[in-house]
Amino acid sequence: MKLLVGQVVFLLTGKSSKVYPALVSEEIKKKSLSGETTNYVVRLPTEDAREVEISKLDAEVFETIESARETILDRISTQVDKMLDEAVSMSNVFSNDVIKTEPETDKDSLVTEDLEIHSADSDESFALVDLGDGNVARMSVKNAEEVIGVQG
Repeated sequence: MKLLVGQVVFLLTGKSSKVYPALVSEEIKKKSLSGETTNYVVRLPTEDAREVEISKLDAEVFETIESARETILDRISTQVDKMLDEAVSMSNVFSNDVIKTEPETDKDSLVTEDLEIHSADSDESFALVDLGDGNVARMSVKNAEEVIGVQG
């Protein structure tokens, strides 16, 4: 990854799964008999503006916040899929007792009725989706429309 001194990068920490900005403050090029290496020093958002070699951090480095978002959402989606697949597999213990029923409403009308549309400070709107048990998820309306197939 080629970074520029003065560039802001985003660090996804391994332990706490948080994203922090960091400023690339130095580029260190090392040439030896075994080859060339490039390392970077970043300034962390701490009170003392601590500088650390990026290779010594337990973090993934992203050049844009969008690429960090995509990676995080992909991982979350994979975990949710895994959790749901495990639930479906576990439900096989009920295979002899299950009664098949037709849902009373179709999926699209159920989803659109449960969405409360809110306008954020920016032009992007978001929906609050009731997940049950007092849990509420905030979802971009754009993403919700893509999921339920609404043309806007």
